[in-house]
Amino acid sequence: MKDIRFTMICLLSCFCMMGVAQTNDTKVLVKGALFFDYCPTKTEHDPQTNKDAVVWNPTNNSWIKGFKWVDDVPVINNMEELFPNLKNAPKNTDRVPMGWTLTEEGDSTVLHCYMQMPADEVTQMWVANEETAILDRETGVLYRASRTVPDMYGTHFGMRAKKGDYIDMKVYFPRLPESTKTITIYGVQNWGFSGYSTYTINRNEIKGYDRKPSFHIPKIVTPEKNYNRNNLNSWAVYDNVQLVKPGLDYEMAIWLTKDTAYLGVKCEQNWMTEYWSFSNNTRLIDQSGKVYKLRGIQGLPMNRQFMIKGYSGDYIAFLLKFEPVPLDATTLTFLEPGDSPLDENRGFSIQNLSVDGLRDNQKAFDYHERVVVK
Repeated sequence: MKDIRFTMICLLSCFCMMGVAQTNDTKVLVKGALFFDYCPTKTEHDPQTNKDAVVWNPTNNSWIKGFKWVDDVPVINNMEELFPNLKNAPKNTDRVPMGWTLTEEGDSTVLHCYMQMPADEVTQMWVANEETAILDRETGVLYRASRTVPDMYGTHFGMRAKKGDYIDMKVYFPRLPESTKTITIYGVQNWGFSGYSTYTINRNEIKGYDRKPSFHIPKIVTPEKNYNRNNLNSWAVYDNVQLVKPGLDYEMAIWLTKDTAYLGVKCEQNWMTEYWSFSNNTRLIDQSGKVYKLRGIQGLPMNRQFMIKGYSGDYIAFLLKFEPVPLDATTLTFLEPGDSPLDENRGFSIQNLSVDGLRDNQKAFDYHERVVVK
């Protein structure tokens, strides 16, 4: 892309909100990404019962005293329905599939903590205690966890289920107000909740497919002439690019269609004629690690340098066409390798881009007429 050094944009890791009702009384407010934690290494096998037992090493809460066995750990059969990318995950690894959702159920907000049993018995688990809370980032109000199902609140515990089963441990909070939009979760260590990350709640339904965006198609002013990447005078020159309102350099929006994922990328034009390039090795990577290849850039070449004519101070937008991204994708990483004859662009990535946020940003890429006052 633009062959200059730049300061990376820091983006909060926000996950896509899912507003699909599981039942008439249950609505998913936030759906976290599927992730994989390391499988505990201490395994014991009982030859009499032919069952395995492990100690869950990631828990390190030695100050919490007490231990109990919990009965009737809920087993679920729809993990792949909740996390469709699970079916593409590698099998028989040393990692345990885990995930979470935050739901609204009656007068409670419920954090569902899912994991696959790495053995028939797991001990030294820990989920929630008096530190567990949801912070409403707009109002500063904290909503404290009150109980868990099964009952393992405030203690280390052990559980039994068939190895390979997926279980659902629930943490109950007071119901969040309808006005709550952004939250942070604390005190659920094994699912990564200890502050830092912000999650967005949107109570709308899941969006369907988008219409293909309408961008100005760049027009060639000067064709290539004996193209040589080391000779600027041999590069093609274009104008009539999509002008947009000023914003952040490398600000993005996405349009999801059945056949193509269109990614708009906003860039600052620093000179009246400026050079750019795109590599066909540019990728999008979703939260499960699935890769979506770049197919092309509207009106512009790949794997060669070219010039864009405009005004210094323009904000222009390129439209990148990727393999289709599914509607249930929650976060994306944008990965571009370095490829510059001047060796200034060493490649970069922008991680944890919220798909929901990218779709909400489509309006920022509407055409904006240039106004020049002399």
